[in-house]
Amino acid sequence: MSVEVKDAVVANLASRMMHFKKAGDVEVTHTHSFDHLTLLASGSVKCTVDGNETEFHAPHMIYIKKEHMHSFEALEDNTVAFCIHAMRIGERVEDIADPSMFPSGVKIPPEIYSWWSPEENHNGENKEAAENPSTNPTGKIAVTSFG
Repeated sequence: MSVEVKDAVVANLASRMMHFKKAGDVEVTHTHSFDHLTLLASGSVKCTVDGNETEFHAPHMIYIKKEHMHSFEALEDNTVAFCIHAMRIGERVEDIADPSMFPSGVKIPPEIYSWWSPEENHNGENKEAAENPSTNPTGKIAVTSFG
C-alpha cells in the first residue's frame, strides 16, 4: 500500500503532502534530525512513535520530536497530511515546487522549470510546455534531505 507524496521547498520552508488514498496506506517508519509539525488536513491516522500508537482525527496538528522513530497509517480513505518544517542546513535552499501549484498570474521561476521539465521546455519558446510542464522532476537541482 502506497502513499502519494509531493514535496516542495519555498522560502526555505519544506512541505511534504501525503495523500493516503486507502485506509491502511502507510508512510514508512523513519526519523528526522529536528522537531517538526504534521498537519492532518483530512481523514484520520494512527501515528506510531517508538512503538506507541495514537489516533488523530482531522483537523489536527501532530508534533513529531526529533530522532524518534515514527510512521503514519491511514485509518480511512482519502486521508491527507502535511509535514511542515524550516530547512535547517545553515543556508537557504532554492525553491522547488511543482508548476501546478502556481495560480494564474504568478510567473513560474526558471529554476522551477529546470527542476520539473526537460531543458527544451523552459526556454520560453514552447508555449504548450510552458503552460503544461512535466510533473516528473528531472532532478537537476540538488535536493537536501527533508530530515
